[in-house]
Amino acid sequence: MCSASIGLSEQKLERQLVENIHHEPLNDLEKAKSIKRLIEIKGWSGRLVSSQLGISHIQLQRLLSLVNAPKEVKQLVEDKKIEPSTKRIMQKKCVF
Repeated sequence: MCSASIGLSEQKLERQLVENIHHEPLNDLEKAKSIKRLIEIKGWSGRLVSSQLGISHIQLQRLLSLVNAPKEVKQLVEDKKIEPSTKRIMQKKCVF
């Protein structure tokens, strides 16, 4: 595959990831996974990603923390039983 095709497919993937992140039905864990993938593909800093997505750097960090959360916490977030901010408190107080 030539480098022009690679660049084009990266641009397409980037556009799709950004659209997915802003798509309402995605839960926070799905958004976090999409953002992480975007960072990996583009090599962007957290500040650049938050600027490009129109979200605060703090919001970005909270979302990205979900990627490394225990599976029990991820499931609670996916099921919309807790908010990401509650997840942080649970991680500090509970052992899973």
